[in-house]
Amino acid sequence: MNDSLDDELRRSLHHQADGIPRRPDLTRGAITRASGIRRRRRIASGVVAAVLVAIALPLGLWVGDSLSSGQDPVEPPTPSGDTHVELDLRSLPSDDLPALPYLDNRTVVGDGISVDVPGTAPIAAIAPVSDGVYVATATGSYDWLLTRYAADGQAVEIGQVLGLPVASADGRWVAYLTGQTNQNGNPVGPATLTLVDDETGDASTVTLPDADATQVTIHAIVDGTVYFTYDEFRTGRRVPLQTWTSGDSSPQPVSGGLDATAVSPDGRLVAQFTKLVDFGSCSAMFDRETAGVLWRTCKYQVRGFSPDGRYVWAFPAYTEGYGPTSAAILDAETGELVRRYDSESQRRYITFHDAVFEDDDSLLIRAEQGDQTSLLRCEVYTGECAAAEPLTKGTADDLAGSPYLLPDVG
Repeated sequence: MNDSLDDELRRSLHHQADGIPRRPDLTRGAITRASGIRRRRRIASGVVAAVLVAIALPLGLWVGDSLSSGQDPVEPPTPSGDTHVELDLRSLPSDDLPALPYLDNRTVVGDGISVDVPGTAPIAAIAPVSDGVYVATATGSYDWLLTRYAADGQAVEIGQVLGLPVASADGRWVAYLTGQTNQNGNPVGPATLTLVDDETGDASTVTLPDADATQVTIHAIVDGTVYFTYDEFRTGRRVPLQTWTSGDSSPQPVSGGLDATAVSPDGRLVAQFTKLVDFGSCSAMFDRETAGVLWRTCKYQVRGFSPDGRYVWAFPAYTEGYGPTSAAILDAETGELVRRYDSESQRRYITFHDAVFEDDDSLLIRAEQGDQTSLLRCEVYTGECAAAEPLTKGTADDLAGSPYLLPDVG
């Protein structure tokens, strides 16, 4: 167990070292990830002390000793155990609360933040940034009131939006859509995409003349560049993947005509729809560096990537009824199934509503069973799942909305 922990710690520190040119705040990231390692392994106090000593070592020294000596990066462990994992949310063991900010009823908690959102209007989305969170609350059929809350609870009202906010994975950027509506609340006219540098407060906008603001999907924000798709306002035609960088006068299409469902954290891999089959859909993983397709599937629809881009999470390609009754983790490069989660019993089936990778090797899932909702933490490498938040009365179908909500991060 000690060797496994050491390997994982080395892998985590290598991952932090690789990001030195792009992300200066490495100490906090290394400590957060090491904390996750301690949480998941539940190791003895002597080993915990060793981990704390390792964390306390200057990161620069460790990186210099390891990388400058010409050693290859430590390979991540290979997932083991059953590929098919059957769950009963009522019998899962309890685990630590999510490290990512999330919504618990009307309180945004996690990663050093605890903000109560006033009022009774349903909360549609939260987008966490480095020292706060953007919250969208429902005001009508197609629009939401967007407010930025600082970590100390101070609120700044942004205004009405027609597209829900999405934050970048590094917490620096947030993007959202605005536009005009008629007296019935229906969108009219062009959409405006806004990108905010939350570190400086600077905002850039671009007009999307033919876009329906309610049908723009922001897939990722990478170093100030937004990756998005949308439906045309008048025709409903789907417009393939576009990019727009803060300060540019107009968006640019991504070559390949990609009907994207997810974009990797570095912008290299794009999961895309390819065709409809028997009311379901087929998908493919496109590599922008080689302009080639890595793999195809008609079983799953990819919805998001892990922070290191090694894995994706997916729902079934065909969903009937209230929502997906299974969720999966796939290898991003090969499409190989790593884990599939579904109900232990069809009499007590589980609905999987949303998910986000908490870190490189754990997936947070918002799932319902009966009239209750839970947040699960499922480990990529072991397949084990636990309750990061226990089953609580309420579902997404309730008027007030789900009691839990995961962050919108791209």
